[in-house]
Amino acid sequence: MVEIIAPVKVNLFLHVIGKDENNYHKLQSLVSFGDFGDLLKITPSDKYNLEIIGEFSGSISKENNIITKAVNALCAATGNKTNIKIQLDKNIPVGAGLGGGSTDAAAVIKALIEIWNIEIDEEKLGNILLKLGADVPMCFQQQTAFIEGIGESITPIDYTTPIHAVLIYPNRHSNTEKVFANYKSNFSTPINLNFDGNIFDFLKGTQNDLTDAAHTLYPEIKDVLSALNHVPNCKVSRMSGSGSCCFGLFKNDEIAEQAYAQLVQSNPNWWIKKTVLNAV
Repeated sequence: MVEIIAPVKVNLFLHVIGKDENNYHKLQSLVSFGDFGDLLKITPSDKYNLEIIGEFSGSISKENNIITKAVNALCAATGNKTNIKIQLDKNIPVGAGLGGGSTDAAAVIKALIEIWNIEIDEEKLGNILLKLGADVPMCFQQQTAFIEGIGESITPIDYTTPIHAVLIYPNRHSNTEKVFANYKSNFSTPINLNFDGNIFDFLKGTQNDLTDAAHTLYPEIKDVLSALNHVPNCKVSRMSGSGSCCFGLFKNDEIAEQAYAQLVQSNPNWWIKKTVLNAV
């Protein structure tokens, strides 16, 4: 049996800068990955089987699952057989903007390439990942990176400082297509990713352009951001991706722990998790 963690993904900022020839929104974003995620266990089997357990297992369908699509795509490209069983322990909230499905698909492909000792060229692998979803290529790399286009342009960032964060999911699924369809603002001016190592100062000059589009659909997002903004010493707070999960960033673990305790006590009905980004 092989175990692999599919780490949680957080969009530290997200700018919508235009549309491409296929009418997809062109983005710029800085993504980072946390120190927890979904747990996948892969074992040999006579036939393919996907088992889903965990806190958020009831929120996703076993049929038409992106993990199964990932396995089938890799097997079709390499000639391997789907003779494996996968158990997914679903710890990442669904519809939260934390890359749950994408990071699962990426982790499975990464694990199977190693298990089956697959040699596959970079372009072919990139096409497989991107066809599965715009977030899958960045989740495959699992490192802090500047993302452009629809997610296919990935520039790793040489930034190794841990980022202490508190994540809040108000138990409300956000639909990505609906959020983008509800986006009515002007496009942002493209930026160059240059900062002197102070991630907080840099992020204060950015935002998540989808916030207004999302919280008109899901008002809980505004409540979560308000709660984070009222916590002492929160350096940055915003929504992650197009999902309903928001995050607050803190200078160190001690301050993050204090904020976490306060938020849990004040909001017992929300899913709240402390994590360290830039941890993979």
